[in-house]
Amino acid sequence: MPHWIYHRPPEKCHETELRFAQILNDRLPDTWIVGWGYWYEDDNRTLREGDFLVLGPTGGLAVFEVKSSVRHVASTGKWNTSDGDSPMSQLMAQHAGVLRRLEDAAGSGSNVPWVTKALVFPKLEIARNIPEYRG
Repeated sequence: MPHWIYHRPPEKCHETELRFAQILNDRLPDTWIVGWGYWYEDDNRTLREGDFLVLGPTGGLAVFEVKSSVRHVASTGKWNTSDGDSPMSQLMAQHAGVLRRLEDAAGSGSNVPWVTKALVFPKLEIARNIPEYRG
């Protein structure tokens, strides 16, 4: 089980975040660190909260944005998220915010860890009759 850093108590989190946390807890060994909830600044320097940061044992970092579903409402041009933003825009802003913070902390010309990103839909089952894709 990974080491956990909580920004807020799990019982105050959305059920999809709870589901993803359980998946991480079941699959990651104790050499990994999971931050559940973290603060970052978007491009406008507005403070926002992200869902999960996962630090691997070799120093790589992953940014995860967790959603229960995603749907674009054509009549309004909005997404079915709390603020109407595109989930991909949210993820990209979180990723950029984490990179910016790492670069600020490292200083000019320093290397920062590799950071990846992913949208997570823990309740969505895709192609349940296909057991695997490309191995």
